[in-house]
Order: sequence, then C-alpha cells, then structure tokens
Amino acid sequence: MPSIAFCCIAQMPVEVLEFQNDLFQTPLHLSVYLEQFEVVKALILKGVNTALQDRNGNTALHLACEQQSLECVELLTKPISEMQIRKTLQDLQLQNWQGLTCLHINTLKGNLQL
Repeated sequence: MPSIAFCCIAQMPVEVLEFQNDLFQTPLHLSVYLEQFEVVKALILKGVNTALQDRNGNTALHLACEQQSLECVELLTKPISEMQIRKTLQDLQLQNWQGLTCLHINTLKGNLQL
C-alpha cells in the first residue's frame, strides 16, 4: 500500500494532498494515525501544510503526541532535509478545540521523551 501512496504523492499537487475529508482530516493526519512513517515523511517533503486542523482542532502533531508516536513527532518537528528546515517549524502554542497544545497532551500522557 505505501508504494501506491508514494506514487500519488509524487504525482499530485500539494493542494490536492491537503484536501480535508468530512472530519477535516488530511492525508497527513491519516498517515500519522495509521503510523505510516514513510508516508508521513513523503508528505512533509512534498511540502504539505502541517498546521491544518481536523474537526477537533488537532494538527498532525497533536495526533502524534496523542498516540505517543515518537517517530511521527520527530518527523513533524525536526528538519528532514536542508530544504525542509524552514517548513518544519511547528507552532507549539497551537491549541486544539479543547485548548490543549501538544505539550499539554504529552504531559497528560506522562511521556517525557516527547
């Protein structure tokens, strides 16, 4: 399945890869949720907006923190390439609709690594 995703990511414009479903989830949200790390990486390298929020106000980073996915958190917060350095900066103050930032979620989960 990831090989099909890579073909789609390579051929589709960023605007299409940022479409949101009825739950306002993007392909990036779904890739994080399914822990498809290579797909997450490919979407980030393609330049999708990592700050888009789902119906609960969660960004992909909020979901990664909720799932305690260290690999996804690192992909979303650390530059993957030189080109990615400016794009990777996340708004760590961004709150979901419950008023929680990613740091709040990590604290509630008790995960000191994230």
